[in-house]
Amino acid sequence: MSKHFYWQHWQQPYKLIFWLLFIVLVAFAGAVLLLQALGPEYLIKWHVFSQQSSFPADFTMFSKGPFSFSITGYKTVISEVFSGGDMPSAIWFQKLLILIIGLAITLYLSLVTMFKRFWYLVAMGGLLGFLILFHVEAVEIFGWNDVKTLVLVFIMFLTPSYYLHAFKYESGFGFRTIVMAGSVLILITLIYFFSEAQDPFISLLSFGIMAPYLLILLFILAVAHEIVAAFVNVISATKGIANKVKLRHFMIITLIYLANILISYLKITHYIDWELFYINPYLLLVISAILGIWGSHTRASLYSGASDKKILWPILYMIIGIVSLATLTYFMLSLNDPFIKVLGDIIIYAHLVIGVTFLLYVIYNFIPLIEKGYEIKKILYNPTNFPYFTYKLLSIIGIVALFAVAGFDYPIWYSMGGYNNVKADLVYEHDHLDAAEAYYINANGFAYHNNKSNYSLAKMYLAKDLLKATEYFSNPLDQRPTAQTVVNAANLQSSQQDYYSGLFTLQNGYKKLANNDHLINNLAVQFEKLKLVDSAAYYFALGGTGNSQIKNNRIAFSAKHGISLSDDSIKVIKNLNRVGEANAAAFGIINKIPSTNNASHMYDMVLLNNWLLSEYPQ
Repeated sequence: MSKHFYWQHWQQPYKLIFWLLFIVLVAFAGAVLLLQALGPEYLIKWHVFSQQSSFPADFTMFSKGPFSFSITGYKTVISEVFSGGDMPSAIWFQKLLILIIGLAITLYLSLVTMFKRFWYLVAMGGLLGFLILFHVEAVEIFGWNDVKTLVLVFIMFLTPSYYLHAFKYESGFGFRTIVMAGSVLILITLIYFFSEAQDPFISLLSFGIMAPYLLILLFILAVAHEIVAAFVNVISATKGIANKVKLRHFMIITLIYLANILISYLKITHYIDWELFYINPYLLLVISAILGIWGSHTRASLYSGASDKKILWPILYMIIGIVSLATLTYFMLSLNDPFIKVLGDIIIYAHLVIGVTFLLYVIYNFIPLIEKGYEIKKILYNPTNFPYFTYKLLSIIGIVALFAVAGFDYPIWYSMGGYNNVKADLVYEHDHLDAAEAYYINANGFAYHNNKSNYSLAKMYLAKDLLKATEYFSNPLDQRPTAQTVVNAANLQSSQQDYYSGLFTLQNGYKKLANNDHLINNLAVQFEKLKLVDSAAYYFALGGTGNSQIKNNRIAFSAKHGISLSDDSIKVIKNLNRVGEANAAAFGIINKIPSTNNASHMYDMVLLNNWLLSEYPQ
């Protein structure tokens, strides 16, 4: 087991920091998968609106001889419809993300000071590029909002790092980390006390989000081969497989894997529209990222020119992976669908192209060794025929070719749309509503009909222009809307007496988001409004008994139209909330007698009314 946990024999400072990074990386990988499983609908709150309606109910007052005397009363039921809440705020996570980036820079600088001179300069050049994209001038230290802030920040990082690199080369990792952490803390202090920007740390991340975004792209390219590499490593090392069939097993498994990714590629590029199970791109990324923890250790021999300390590369890999997955988590928490869509497509593109080229790399270099039963893990990145960097170059050319076919404008424009959404969220949090509206409109222009921009704009227009709000809620319906977007668009259409448009909106949304209880509930209620009783009954039955609002509405609908509750009536009337109890009273199903002294709420009044009409003859 220890051979798999290769860091167990490291010196204590390195082993400790590795375990911490490992836990954080796995945590963010889990967060990405959890958010994908929950979906964006989970993050937007649902509101429930109640509506009363009455229907006549005849009952006998008394009988005298052959005559019966009756009167007509009106029972009341409550219908409930869903409405989507506001976009979630991810400001809290932005604060966490800026902290993670600060710690990542500290560890990065501590490690690259151990590089040889040329590669140290290359690493510092990479940091400078990151700072340029990060727009450090956004913090306005001393009121500077130009290149002076960039120069100041870079000098604060360069000076201690060069000191460690040139004059303290023999110092340990702990000392280097303390020195660089001190420099970062001084910078944070300067920003805190001398920045003239409003909320400088959040402003820094919002205006500089393209830096970690591009880091995600590099991370995707770096790990896209890891699954194929895992196939060849596991199969070549397995003792229970005959040597002569190992290559066959590797080829079959890899080709099946690549075929599935090819199908996903054809789906996202609209060449096919089959009802199949498609690989989730973020599941691919997470698996590749976890495998990369071991792959980065195996690849250390490739970078011996930069440093002989193989221990550095897995830690550097983890740092980049954590920043990438944390940034991706932020995009998902803020429901920034332009970024999420572009990154998902790039993951598929990269895993397809790099998977194919890595397969060719393995075939060209290691077929004889695999057939003879040798374990090739230790030499996988030491080829003799097909150089590793040649394979990487071919991979990049292949990815560029795929984007050339699809068009380069799409990833660029959608990335700009996501960037404008981030800036819009920032100014919206600061109550600069006009600026937020302008940024959201720009984002919608770049990323056509994206859900985040249009949903946010619609919410802003609800109080001043219902037609405009309806338009913005309707815009994403031809893309991949959330259930809240569909419901809000339909509710606004119905509020303007355009009931059939509301119905069609709900039906189209249900086709894209099947089995969503909130859509089923509102669809059933909408059909009932239009007197389409059979269709309403179908959707109420389809909704089952798992959702309280569907149960409540089903009871109300059945009472109004004299429909029995069918075989599952016990499930329908079980564990009812106050609305359900009030509606069930219209059937004469009353679990408790309401108190006339406490009937101050609509639910109590309805229950009392239905109880009186049900109990009066007794």
